[in-house]
Amino acid sequence: MEVVRSIPHPEYQVTPTHLNHDHDIMLLELKSPVQLSSHVRTLKLSADDCLPTGTCCRVSGWGTTTSPQVNYPKTLQCANIELRSDEECRQVYPGKITANMLCAGTK
Repeated sequence: MEVVRSIPHPEYQVTPTHLNHDHDIMLLELKSPVQLSSHVRTLKLSADDCLPTGTCCRVSGWGTTTSPQVNYPKTLQCANIELRSDEECRQVYPGKITANMLCAGTK
């Protein structure tokens, strides 16, 4: 699967003086269509189907795997996480949580 172009969200901003995770999402344009199979399929996304706090979910991506250092993996990573309330995240990360974010993690 070859990626032709990476398209970050137009409002995503990362500079040495402005680092946050607001709008931290990216589209990947592929060179050719993906062949659907029993292992590869489409996923319906809908804001109306939000899961409740406490639900265990699997997430995947190429985001940094270390902190505070930045280490981007070359292969897709995945992890099991638990959805948290926005209020819980605001207490842990005051002033850094926006309505564009999904709050999840481990205790």
